[in-house]
Amino acid sequence: MKIQIRRYKNKKLFEPTRQKFLTLAEVRHLLVVGNEILVRDTQTNDDVTALVLAQVAANNPPGDNKDVQQKLIELIRKGHQTDRVFMGKMQDMIRAREKALNEIIRAMYPKKLLSEGRKNASRKFSLS
Repeated sequence: MKIQIRRYKNKKLFEPTRQKFLTLAEVRHLLVVGNEILVRDTQTNDDVTALVLAQVAANNPPGDNKDVQQKLIELIRKGHQTDRVFMGKMQDMIRAREKALNEIIRAMYPKKLLSEGRKNASRKFSLS
């Protein structure tokens, strides 16, 4: 079940369906029993779920911290790797489109016309 939670300016968390303010421990319990949460800032309507999840993880009972720290590190590393893979794919897509555009331009305009256009353009914009 996905539970909507509001986060107020004073950082209080409010669950509108039960008309109840929640502690981080109660949010943790909601997650442990299998619920999903969506936390929205009341002023900006931004999704601040990740921020609240980080706070929940940081407020673990003392014995659980080592495991939680390791899982957070893994998530951060995976996220960084995902960003690199995404950026690599974007660069490949841009190169492919640039190549296709260059081929279209070459097909539309003969080399002689393109080289003359470059000469004329450099004369028009020279600073001398």
